Amino acid sequence: MSLEREKQLLARNDDELVQLVERLDRESKAPKNDSRRSGERFTYRAGVIPCMTFDTNGTRRQSVIYPRNISSGGISLVHRGYLHSGTEIHLVLRTRDGEPMIIKGLVRTCRHLSKMLHEIGVQFEEKLDPADFCEPDVIEAALAAARKHNPLPKLTGRILFVADSADEQRQFQASLASTGVSIEIAGCIGAAIDALKTKNYDVVITDDSLEAITADKLFATLRAQSHTGPIICLTWTLTDEHTAAYDPDETTAFVQRPVDARRLAAQLAEIFPDPKSAANGQESDETPPPASETDPQNAGSRAA
Repeated sequence: MSLEREKQLLARNDDELVQLVERLDRESKAPKNDSRRSGERFTYRAGVIPCMTFDTNGTRRQSVIYPRNISSGGISLVHRGYLHSGTEIHLVLRTRDGEPMIIKGLVRTCRHLSKMLHEIGVQFEEKLDPADFCEPDVIEAALAAARKHNPLPKLTGRILFVADSADEQRQFQASLASTGVSIEIAGCIGAAIDALKTKNYDVVITDDSLEAITADKLFATLRAQSHTGPIICLTWTLTDEHTAAYDPDETTAFVQRPVDARRLAAQLAEIFPDPKSAANGQESDETPPPASETDPQNAGSRAA
C-alpha cells in the first residue's frame, strides 16, 4: 500500500480520530495512570506524519502515524495496524521552527482502539526536549496542571539562573514557581557577573552551552565573583567522561536535560533546607569585593 493511501486511510474520518485522541487524553488524566509516567507529557498535535518501521525479523515498512502527546523519553501515537513490542521505528517530527528531525525509538506498547486503529507507545533512543516541538503555552499549561495535582515542595532561597534563551528562562521560572523560591535571570555571562557582584545567591544554575564562552571558562568565571555556594550545570551530555573534564571545586553538580522539576526541587531542598539560614536569599549588607582581573573575567565581560 502506498504512503499516500496510508495517509488517506488514517485521516479519512478526521472527526472520529480527533474524538478518539481526546478520549485517550481524558483517560490519561485519571490519577491511576500518573504513577506509570517517567516524565511529564505534553499535547503534541502535528497531523499525519510519516514513519518507518523495522520488524524484529528485518522487514522494513513505510507508514504514517498520528501523534497525540510527547515527553522527553517517548511519544504516544495512533497507528493503523498492530506493531509488535520491540519494533524499531523512525519518526519524522518537525520542530517549532519547522525543521524536520528523524527521531529513532522502539515500540513498547500497542493496544487496540477501534477498527484498525491502535495506540502505540514509543520509547526514544535518546532523550529530547519537548519544548523544541511544543509551543511554550502548551508546556506551561501542562506543568501547571502537574504541579496542581502533585505539588512541589516549598523552598526558601535565591537562585541565579543563567541562560540565553528566553523560552528556557520562562520555562525554568514556571517549573519552580509553586515552590516559592526566588529566581533571578541572567541572560548572558556578563549579566551573571554583574548580579554576583551585587548580591549573594544560594545557588547558581547555568546552561553549559552559553554563547561566547566555553563551559570550563564559564564555571571559573562564576567562581571568580566570590560565589562560594553550589553551581549546578544543566547539560545534555551527562556522562562520567564529560563531567570528569571539569574541576569539581568549580561545579557542584550536573543535571540531565530536559530537567525534571521534581528532582531538581528535591536537590535544591538539600542545598537550603532551613528557611531561617543565613543563605536564604537575603542580600548581604556588604557588596562582595570585585573579582580580580583574570582571563575568565575578561571573557565574561566580552560575552555581555
